[in-house]
Amino acid sequence: MINLAANARDAMPDGGEFRIETALMDALEDGAEGRIKEGNYARLKVSDSGTGMNDAVLEHAFEPFFTTKGVGKGTGLGLSTVYGLVQQNHGTIHVSSERGRGTTFEIYFPAVPGGEEVQESGGLSGSQQGNETILVAEDEPGVRKLVCDALEQLGYTVLAAGDGDEALRVLEQHSQPVHLLLTDVIMPLMIGRDLAMRVQSVKPEAKVVYMSGYTDDALAFHGFPQPNTGFIQKPFTVSTLAGEIRRVLSEDSQ
Repeated sequence: MINLAANARDAMPDGGEFRIETALMDALEDGAEGRIKEGNYARLKVSDSGTGMNDAVLEHAFEPFFTTKGVGKGTGLGLSTVYGLVQQNHGTIHVSSERGRGTTFEIYFPAVPGGEEVQESGGLSGSQQGNETILVAEDEPGVRKLVCDALEQLGYTVLAAGDGDEALRVLEQHSQPVHLLLTDVIMPLMIGRDLAMRVQSVKPEAKVVYMSGYTDDALAFHGFPQPNTGFIQKPFTVSTLAGEIRRVLSEDSQ
């Protein structure tokens, strides 16, 4: 959702309309039989009124590292990440666009029979909480705030930074121990692996948990996965975040 929203924002430099719609649907009844197999689906529709894409761009929209943005303004991994996540969850994604008339993404996920009987846990167990200090490095402001808020609610002391350089500046001003670095894998200015090395050279006690929404191929390009480190695949739940943080912090401490 963040990747689609960011693309929509960039396509509307002078403003416009960004719309998110959800619906339960039957493939045959809703006229989508040419796109998806017969059955019941949950549809997520994301559209904008931006600059749109021509046919040549549409043909390569989901390819890794393909971008129409200028140098330093796009990785070309946003839509390929969306495509990978949809595929991992047994869904289908379709895009329609026209120059000057906006873009629409339609994502179909198979509806789960009896889903109304599924109940979510109301809270987190005490074993997932902690009181250590965590340095969070995440370049997307919305994700950074959500992660920091969740960690603070779990009892942790949180230091936040929008990129690697800011994380090192925050570290210089913090004289107390930093028990863990939670960093995005791919960020502007400094990738997570380099940041982790710099942090551990100053705070050798700091453990590392990486997080990323990129596909396995993109992560492999940057040397992941790495041994003896934690990793969380975006998107993740608070429970998943809490569990992985606690697991890594508890290693070698028993």
